[in-house]
Amino acid sequence: MEAAGKKLALILATVGLIVAAVTVFCAMEIFDPSRRSPSFAFTVGFIVFQELACFFGKGFQGFRKHELKAANTVQSSTDLTVLFLYNLVAVGTVLLFNLFLMPDIASPKVYYAVCVSETLLAVAFYLVMLLPALFQKASHAKSESARNRVQELHARCENLYREAKQKQLPYADSILALAEFVQFAEGLRKSDAALEEFSTQLDDLEASVTRGFKTDVTEKIVQNLKTTANRRVA
Repeated sequence: MEAAGKKLALILATVGLIVAAVTVFCAMEIFDPSRRSPSFAFTVGFIVFQELACFFGKGFQGFRKHELKAANTVQSSTDLTVLFLYNLVAVGTVLLFNLFLMPDIASPKVYYAVCVSETLLAVAFYLVMLLPALFQKASHAKSESARNRVQELHARCENLYREAKQKQLPYADSILALAEFVQFAEGLRKSDAALEEFSTQLDDLEASVTRGFKTDVTEKIVQNLKTTANRRVA
């Protein structure tokens, strides 16, 4: 999926550059230098910017789409809406000023200021709309990391159970119960501190099984592990 996103982005970027080049060529050939207004260069540059923003924006959206997962539909809709509205307003501004307002009603400086302001506001609005997806991605990455850590701890508990069972230790069933308990322990999934503490205590349990400590000592370690795994996050 990532490769497809990169390919789409490359294709759209290439098309955008071609369209921009055609726009500049046509503007230079159609409008004679003697007929060009003082804002001619700015207008051509601004139109080229719109074209590049459209194609590169769509390409960027396709490139990062695979990272958004469940939020793909919502974020894609947001991207397209912002891009469409910005280009619509920007084109309207170019037509309004060049056909009706300049130079009698508004000066080129006002025209430049409006165009630049529209662009900056669109960028700011897009960044604000992008924040929820970024937070969701960070939250998902943290949850996935915690889930992987819990799975590792669960695997260690199961290995300890097999070792205790093989050695016919009386607390083997308690370790099995601990392994099953760890799978659904919310405290471990929500707290990095609990994960670290559980891992340290699990080292003690491994030493207990390896050295064959007394049952009451090992049972206490198991109980402490359950308490840590089930600790509520404040």
